[in-house]
Amino acid sequence: MDVLATGEVASAQPHLVAAVRHYQNLDHLDGLTRCLGTFTALAVAREEPRLAARLIGATAAARDRTGLTPWPLVSEAERRTIERVQALLPRSEYAAQVASGRSQPTEGALSEALQALGGQAPAATG
Repeated sequence: MDVLATGEVASAQPHLVAAVRHYQNLDHLDGLTRCLGTFTALAVAREEPRLAARLIGATAAARDRTGLTPWPLVSEAERRTIERVQALLPRSEYAAQVASGRSQPTEGALSEALQALGGQAPAATG
C-alpha cells in the first residue's frame, strides 16, 4: 500500500503478490483481507473500475467474516478509492459489481485480481 501511495504502480504488484503468498502460507485471513483492499487501489490505478468495485465488495465481505476493522489511515485511503470508483461507474453498475464481489470467497477474489492485474494466481494451500 505504501508503494502505491507513491504512485509506483508497477513496483507495487510484486510486493502485493509476495504478501498474498506469505499470508496464504500462514492461513492469515486478516492479511489476505488487507491484500484485497490494496488490490482495489491497484485496480483503480490500472483503470479497471469494474474489477475495483468487485474487490470493494469482496473486501467488505471478508471483513464481515473476519471482524477486521481497518486502521484509520487505511479507512481514509479506501474511502478515497471507493469515491473514485463510484465516480467512474454508473450507480447501478457500481452496485451490481460490489454485490458480485460480496458473493465471492476471498481466495476467488484474490485469484481474479492477480490474473486481471498481470500477476499469477496464487498456489493453493493445503
